[in-house]
Amino acid sequence: MKLQVAEAVDTKVCSTLLEHQYQHNRLGMTTGHCGMEEDWRLGDSIAAYNAKQATERKVLNIGSTESPGSPSGKRQKASVNYNGTDGGKARGKGSPQREGSVDTLIDRMNSGLEIKDVKASEIMDLYEHKLASLATKESHLQDLLEAKQLALAQADRLIAQYKSRRAQSEAEARKLASMLQESERRSESYRDQINELRLDKERQAEDMEQLVGQNNKLQAIAEEYEQLQAAYAEQIQRVEALQRSVNAHMDEQKSLREMNEMLRRHNESLKNQIEDEKKRLTKQLKDKEVKLTGNDTPSPNHHIAVSYEASIAEKDALIKTQKAELDKNAQIVAMIHNISAGVKS
Repeated sequence: MKLQVAEAVDTKVCSTLLEHQYQHNRLGMTTGHCGMEEDWRLGDSIAAYNAKQATERKVLNIGSTESPGSPSGKRQKASVNYNGTDGGKARGKGSPQREGSVDTLIDRMNSGLEIKDVKASEIMDLYEHKLASLATKESHLQDLLEAKQLALAQADRLIAQYKSRRAQSEAEARKLASMLQESERRSESYRDQINELRLDKERQAEDMEQLVGQNNKLQAIAEEYEQLQAAYAEQIQRVEALQRSVNAHMDEQKSLREMNEMLRRHNESLKNQIEDEKKRLTKQLKDKEVKLTGNDTPSPNHHIAVSYEASIAEKDALIKTQKAELDKNAQIVAMIHNISAGVKS
């Protein structure tokens, strides 16, 4: 009987703990914040409670070996059944007078008073009433314990699922951390590549500016080259015109040289003729003078001599004219030579 009462009391405490844990698990499942630390605390509480329950059962088993009729057995039975805060709550259904007498007896038994004046029938009724109420309470607590055990099993399953999910979530977290590190490494690599591309772009912009400056210079040089080419073409035309003029002057000079050579030969032939004629006329004149000196009378030869002298004077004038023309031709040749030398230089 003591063992049943102890089991009833322990069952109530266990049901209280299980109810608290069931409500806690329902709250954790609703909010999604059931932590592993709270599960460990629950396990520690259940382990401590199991150790305490085993100790109490051991004590109760030792006490059950005593005689149930002894006063100490009765007093121990009364203290096990009615001491504590749960004694008043464990009363079964009955009349108010009986409950009042039961409470009076309990108070007297707790206060250590003698129960000699209490009748045996009243004590039996008291125990029967208490046993009936405790049996009802025990069945109710047994049902509640079964419900709590089911809830505890469900909580264990939920804890196992949570552990599995936590392991999966930790694996996913590690995977996500590795992916994050990989993405950070890639982002660093991409950032370095972007910086290199930015520097390369700046260098290319500077090179482009230099190329634009060089292009502008080349365009200016090209324009100047076109101007020089136009001036060169104009100079070529002028040179060609001068060349044609030089060629014409050279042809003219050649013709003048030929004419000069012809005039020189003609002049020399004339000089020779004049010299011959002069010598002949001089000889004739001397002969005439000799004849005249030998004969003072004028003769027809005197007139011939005079005519010869006039002819000689004309020839001298012609010679002077030819010399003047030769000098003029020499000047023209010198001028043409100077012009051709200036064009060649």
